[in-house]
Amino acid sequence: MSDVTGPSPKPLDAPTVLFICTANQCRSPMAEAIGHTWVTAHGAQAVVGSAGFLPGDVGVHPGSVRAMARRGVDISAHRSRQLTPELVDWANLVITMERAHLMSLAEFSPTVVHRAFPLRELDSLASLVGPRRADETVLGWSTRAAAARRPGAVLHYGTDDDVVDPMGKGTRAFRRTADELEELIGRVFGWVFPTGG
Repeated sequence: MSDVTGPSPKPLDAPTVLFICTANQCRSPMAEAIGHTWVTAHGAQAVVGSAGFLPGDVGVHPGSVRAMARRGVDISAHRSRQLTPELVDWANLVITMERAHLMSLAEFSPTVVHRAFPLRELDSLASLVGPRRADETVLGWSTRAAAARRPGAVLHYGTDDDVVDPMGKGTRAFRRTADELEELIGRVFGWVFPTGG
């Protein structure tokens, strides 16, 4: 991830996407790597990062390292990053791995809910709002997607929108999670960056 703790683009200046999970050791590091790979492959001008709610500076889970190595991506050097107000402000699209993460994020920074979504929910909303327009910022597209939510969706507790946490499970679970992330992120980024921009 680019250094988002230093001088960072304001929301309207550049597309910035932040993936969030519980500890930033399993799902969100894989999501960050998959998102970065997609952006690079499609020539999109975007910066992708990740963070978690727990204290940072912990190594990535070996299961995530192995799952990504199968895709030719090395994330072994990743160190977990704890979510901060600065990181939340940095991102103009925030994607969580669970509905519970979104609820925690709303308490952490109430103004972020108009640009924060569980990944599965965003996948559904993206097909409703359509691709980002050429004259539209990522923040503008995020706000449009949030407006398409069902009333009360942000505070609706459930697991239907969750990407299952592979922590404590075997190699196959990490591979399934990586497969799921790759499919969902590929679709969502196709809407967010329809022309690779």
